[in-house]
Amino acid sequence: MEQEGPRIRFNKIFFEYISTVTLSSQFMNLLRTHPCEYMLDDVKNFRDETAKKCRIFGEFTRERDHCSKLADILEKSGQLEAANQLREYNTSEKPWKYKDIIDLQVVKAVTLRSGHSRWYTMDGRQRGRALIFVTIDVLHKEAQRFESILKQMYFEVEIYPRLTADQIEAVLEVEANHQHEGDAFIMMFIGHGGDEKIKGYGETPGDELAISKIVDKFSEKNCDSLKKKPKVFVFNCCRTKEEETPLPAVFKLIGSQIVIDMKTIDKNWTNENQRTYIVYACAEGIPSWYYPSEGFTQFGQAFSHTIAQFSWYKNLLELLLKTQSRLEKEMGKEQRPEIRLCCVERELYFNPGLAKQP
Repeated sequence: MEQEGPRIRFNKIFFEYISTVTLSSQFMNLLRTHPCEYMLDDVKNFRDETAKKCRIFGEFTRERDHCSKLADILEKSGQLEAANQLREYNTSEKPWKYKDIIDLQVVKAVTLRSGHSRWYTMDGRQRGRALIFVTIDVLHKEAQRFESILKQMYFEVEIYPRLTADQIEAVLEVEANHQHEGDAFIMMFIGHGGDEKIKGYGETPGDELAISKIVDKFSEKNCDSLKKKPKVFVFNCCRTKEEETPLPAVFKLIGSQIVIDMKTIDKNWTNENQRTYIVYACAEGIPSWYYPSEGFTQFGQAFSHTIAQFSWYKNLLELLLKTQSRLEKEMGKEQRPEIRLCCVERELYFNPGLAKQP
């Protein structure tokens, strides 16, 4: 039961639940087959039955597989109802149904995951700057939704609509020279693109800007105030190519991090970025889709709902993989988002609703 959401719901009815369980001799003997059986000798030291139950059902349920095995033991000992109830809490949360509103309410975090060697710092009352560029008029609603979400997570957000590629670059140039005092930086583009470039408003021929050039502006070499801070770039645009055959993303395990290495990204790019997340709304060579009547892209709907529902206990990579899984089920594998991690050595949690006390 490692999912924090289901575990919290289980803890809310914990005493009521354990009151229905019997620590019969058969049940206790079967517990010797459980991966946590090494705790049983210590459990025997508790004279009170309730204390024993608290120890068993508090510790033997922490991992999903361990919880599943405990439910099986309950069933084998003749406690089917208690077994099935435990299984109900040992499942993943179902994603929210899509809403067409702008203001999705972000679930507030319970635990602050920030700093130390495991997590990036994300606990300031001013988290940092977030820029959203939108070059398709009917998608301004989506830009407003992400503005709402990011503000709920204490980011200072600015939306830039209807800019040409040159104008976008000019804004980014100013931003790269800005004194960033927050915990992170986020840049999102919603519009047309292709061949690893974004296109400006109106799609005038030649009005485009390379994604690699955008990201490089905020490298540790070019943006001193963002050194050692996470940078997140989200490109919600098409990635079509006319000449080349698309290559699949490759999943690699480097240390404790899953890295999705896009072989097709600009082959002439010498990437010197660190602590950088580059997110694509769709796979290489694939168009990104949106519904003009609704004002949202497929990726935008899935990603925004995933952030609002799960960012209180899942890190950014987990949020993206969950978004990917949802889009694959709804649209097929071609519409899956992709991510590239550049020298990311920690986990990034947004900790919505929580901030370090001054």
